[in-house]
Amino acid sequence: RFLSAPGRAPIHALNAVFQPHQLGYWQQGKDRLLRRQPREAFIELEKSCNVMEGPHYRAIQRQFDTRQVIDPKTLEFIRELLPPECNRTDSMFVPATAFMCHIPLVHKD
Repeated sequence: RFLSAPGRAPIHALNAVFQPHQLGYWQQGKDRLLRRQPREAFIELEKSCNVMEGPHYRAIQRQFDTRQVIDPKTLEFIRELLPPECNRTDSMFVPATAFMCHIPLVHKD
């Protein structure tokens, strides 16, 4: 309901609740670790954004900071949120930023 409020209130509310975070991770290459920091993604034209529930960004950041190879479940989450390949004909490749909602379970309301 607050998204349809007049003026800039909805924008200020979203900026307070959703914060941008870099989802960097490490993958094992042939002979060394490879750093990945997705900044582009394929997004469905109709939706214009991808939304999904996932791990807290600190868990992802902790693995990145300690140079741990990302676990498969977290990698799957990142690749679904920021798809690096085109899986649909109605999508576009665009610059992308991951945002995390800082209010637990708000998507269930």
